[in-house]
Amino acid sequence: MVLSLIFSAARLSYAAGSLSRSFAMLALSCLWTTWSLVLFGGVNQHFLRLAAISILSLHTAASLMTSTFTKFWMFFSLTIEVNAVALIIKVFDSNTTYITLVTSLIVGITGLYGALSNILYETVGEDVLPQGTPIIQQRKPEEPYMPCPALPSRKTEAIYKAAEYLNEGHVIGAPTDTVYGLIASCKHPESISAIYHIKGRPPEKPICLCVSDIDQIKYANPPFSDLLWTFMHLCYPGGITCVVHKGDWLRRIGVGDAIDYVGTKDSVAIRVPDSTVLSYLLSISGPVALTSANPSGEVDSTHHDMVIDRLGHKVAAVVCDDESHEIVPSTVVNCTKIDEGTITFFRIGCVPQDVVEALFERAKAIKNSKSTDLKFNSISLNK
Repeated sequence: MVLSLIFSAARLSYAAGSLSRSFAMLALSCLWTTWSLVLFGGVNQHFLRLAAISILSLHTAASLMTSTFTKFWMFFSLTIEVNAVALIIKVFDSNTTYITLVTSLIVGITGLYGALSNILYETVGEDVLPQGTPIIQQRKPEEPYMPCPALPSRKTEAIYKAAEYLNEGHVIGAPTDTVYGLIASCKHPESISAIYHIKGRPPEKPICLCVSDIDQIKYANPPFSDLLWTFMHLCYPGGITCVVHKGDWLRRIGVGDAIDYVGTKDSVAIRVPDSTVLSYLLSISGPVALTSANPSGEVDSTHHDMVIDRLGHKVAAVVCDDESHEIVPSTVVNCTKIDEGTITFFRIGCVPQDVVEALFERAKAIKNSKSTDLKFNSISLNK
């Protein structure tokens, strides 16, 4: 049982990243095994002499490492070292009637003190039975400089913090279903203007509107045709951005005064990303202005490190989600003339043109099928 506890302690020490503590515990387990064989195993002691000396040397090396542990560890290691010397004496057939007993008692008392000290610390939260500071202090590695907070995407607390930055009018970097983007809340139009300065983006290039799901758009009740609604349902969520006509309906989804800051005078590009992280963030913060997180004219950011390195000193924070799902941005489709049976492309991105055109043909087929069903039902009713 004692051996299993020591091996468990060695494994936990290794898992915690302390190789020196793990080595010390392994040396102790070897020492304990040899001691057990001598006292209880009935093994010829002459065969254990070499092992005893080797184990003593191994534990001596482990004892030297305890100078970086607490003072209690050093004292405990010293008592075991004395106990190991007693083992050597016994192996060489010397009279050790009292040496082994005394050294064993010292080890037991010291170990009991250490166990009680740790139990009380975990219970009370203070060093009731102090163990002392290390004689040799290990130098802690310097943490890398971060120009802005890095918020882990897998923590809800971090997403709420990101939403807090947006609600305060800051610009942050965030993952999307394509490349990393810069986002600013529509509640603060001035933060959308800040995106242009952060990126060095030409003012004539519009910024798209990003919402968490298509139901947010439906809630605003825009004057979209059945064909446009059908096409958008096929495109969203995903790597397709639809450009539609502007209108007061944008105010009803929370765009507010930012209506003049997204899109152009007559149209606006709408993104509904297929990203759990970004959708959750937008469900908290509301609609945002979105553009790629890279200095204008440079390659897109496909990892949060790229955003931090290039724009970290200009943004409030970056939501970190490792590698992007795509290496190119979304495909931007002009849907302003969709009711005339035409769509065009502002940019071919992660979704190929033929895929988008196939979706458009499917949308027309669905609309025509509904129209046929409606006419058939109307004829049936007239009869």
